[in-house]
This record gives sequence, C-alpha cells and structure tokens, in this order.
Amino acid sequence: MRIPFSKIFLILTGFLLAPVVMGQPEMECMDSVTLIKPGRRINMYKFFDYGVKVIEYQANPDLFVKETKNTNLKDFGNFLMTQISGFGFNSSADGYWKVSGTIQCGDTIPFWTVFMFCGGRVEKERERVRDDDGSWSVETSRTNYFYWDDNAGGILIEGLDTIGYFLIDMDPDDDELYKKWTAVSFPAKHDDIGAISPQNSLIVPVNAKGRDYELIGKYRKRNFALIHNGANRKVLIFLDDLPVCVFQGDFDYAGVKKKYRNTPYILLNKNVLAGERRELFRLAIMSRYMNEYLSTF
Repeated sequence: MRIPFSKIFLILTGFLLAPVVMGQPEMECMDSVTLIKPGRRINMYKFFDYGVKVIEYQANPDLFVKETKNTNLKDFGNFLMTQISGFGFNSSADGYWKVSGTIQCGDTIPFWTVFMFCGGRVEKERERVRDDDGSWSVETSRTNYFYWDDNAGGILIEGLDTIGYFLIDMDPDDDELYKKWTAVSFPAKHDDIGAISPQNSLIVPVNAKGRDYELIGKYRKRNFALIHNGANRKVLIFLDDLPVCVFQGDFDYAGVKKKYRNTPYILLNKNVLAGERRELFRLAIMSRYMNEYLSTF
C-alpha cells in the first residue's frame, strides 16, 4: 500500500514538534503518541495507538433559557412599536445557557455528550428598514453573552450514563494544583507570548490569545482536573492529582495564516493502561471543543 508523502510528513511532524517533557518526575513518564488532523476546518483527528483510530467532535445548537415568562410579549411589543413608529427599540433577557457537544469515535465505543451551563444574556436590537421593493420591514440583530466566570459547570454523559461532572474556573491562578504545575508545563504566559517558538506562535490577527481556565470535578469516581493555558493552547489533564495527559490542540480558525497554526500533539502517561488511553484521547478532544467557548474571544 502506497502512503502519500503529505501523510508521512504529518506523522513525522507529530513526533518532531512534540516537546520533550522534563522537570517533575511524573512528567518524565509521558510518552508521545502520533496525532494528526487530516484536513483544515474539520473536527476530525486520527491517532496511532494500538492501531489507527478516529475521533471527532461536533457542536450542538446552543439553548438559552429565559428567567422571566413575559419576555416574549415584551419582544412582540417592541417589534410592533418599531413597525408602527419607525424608531428602533431594544430588548434584553437574562437567563442561562445550555451548551453541548458530542465526542464520537469511529467504532462501537459509546459516544460522549458534554453539557456546559452558565449564566447569560441575550440582547436584541430592532431597526425599521426599507426593502428593495419599497416596503418597510423590521430587521433584528441579536447578541449573545456567556458568563463563564460566574458559577459555570458541566456534566459528561456516555450514552445515557453520567460519568463525570466539573466546575469551570476562569481565574485559576490561585488554585494550588494550577500553581504547582504551571511553571513546569505552561511556561509561556500572555506577558511573554513573543518568546514562543515560531511553530507554536499565536501572534496572528484574530483569536491571538486564548483564556486560561481550569475544570475541577469527578470522572468515573476519580478526582479529575483539566488546566488550559491560553497562551499556547496547551492542556494538562489529571486523574487523582497525577498528570496523565498533555495535549496541544490545533489553532485552525478563519483568518489564521498557515505558518501560525499549531500542529496538534498529545503525550500520555506510560503507566496508563491500554484500555484507558482512548479515554484520555476523548478528554483531550473534549477540551478542544470547549475552547470554542471558554478560550476563544
């Protein structure tokens, strides 16, 4: 079987660009596993661990739940006032967001659904505009606000069973676990972003810097934590307070030049059993999906 040169190049770069992890004794147990993304602007990844496996994520429609019951009547009233008077009227509603995504593998393993909840707000602005045929209509623009820094959290479901839950901390600097590992695993911070090597550089016109965040909770009855460094989009995953996975996701957004896109890579703890390694892959890709909301401005 002939293998295209482009695929060989991607496989090799997965090894070459993955950093050598040194410092903490626990980090020296990390083992590099080949991870590639077959194409741009898709959410599918392939990893080579006891055979070739495929994993992908998909975002589901966001659901906003309003706090008050009379918001629809208020919106309708504002619509009528704009239509009759010609003046624009604004409206807003407070409530909470239910955000969800699906993590799927290309085999018989049950799919995962991750749900995230946070407070939020929806603002609508209406303007009376003239159509091409000379008639008048009301044009509505909508702005959504997600308050991830205010008592946000989530749950993780496998098939129909809840297997994990977590709180979302958007200001993790004071957390003991974060302070212990950030100097070793996440040396690149926002104030020294220019010192990052070119292949990891995020000095781009859009979405140049992500946000730091931390997930703290339980996963399959074990202590679970996930720390994300927004400066280089790197993730460190812990089970029972021990690091088991280092993951850097790709930086594949519209407007980002090719030379600034991250090459994704993943490191796994050598002591993790073979059956648990795919679980870590799914947690890593879950964090990549979460970055669409938690880390991307």
